[in-house]
Amino acid sequence: MKFEKLGTITVGDHKSAEELKIAIIKKGISIESYTEIMLETLVVVPEETTMDLVIVTACDLDFGDNDDVLMSEVIARAEKEGLERCPAEVGPQILLQIDKVFPEDLTVAMNPLLDRDGDESAFLLRSNRSKILDSDYGINDSSMESSRFVFINPLKIESMVA
Repeated sequence: MKFEKLGTITVGDHKSAEELKIAIIKKGISIESYTEIMLETLVVVPEETTMDLVIVTACDLDFGDNDDVLMSEVIARAEKEGLERCPAEVGPQILLQIDKVFPEDLTVAMNPLLDRDGDESAFLLRSNRSKILDSDYGINDSSMESSRFVFINPLKIESMVA
């Protein structure tokens, strides 16, 4: 299978979630209110690590155009293909390090964090006119806001450049 290459980023270059949040604010990236608690409670990767990232759709994983696919199903199938879920830090780092515009929102395939309302959520990245760090609270049901997911490509599975 071929997946769309998003880019390569470095995680673990901030000592704390607070330091990461300050970097996001300094770069002018908006943080949605529901997402702020997620950003404050994430655990940063303890040492600098480079990660190759790909964008995966439900169609890429042979789910077809099914809008009712659960994130857990997407993750399970992607992991069978050799991809890995991301540490939560990947979401904010994408907005800090990758300067391209995403034509559609991206949900980070990650273990969920609790948002402001206590809902399990994943980071949702918006980058059409300005960069926004948001949350996708539909990860445990079929109401996810995005059908495009970010995964780590640890084996450098063949990917196509977008």
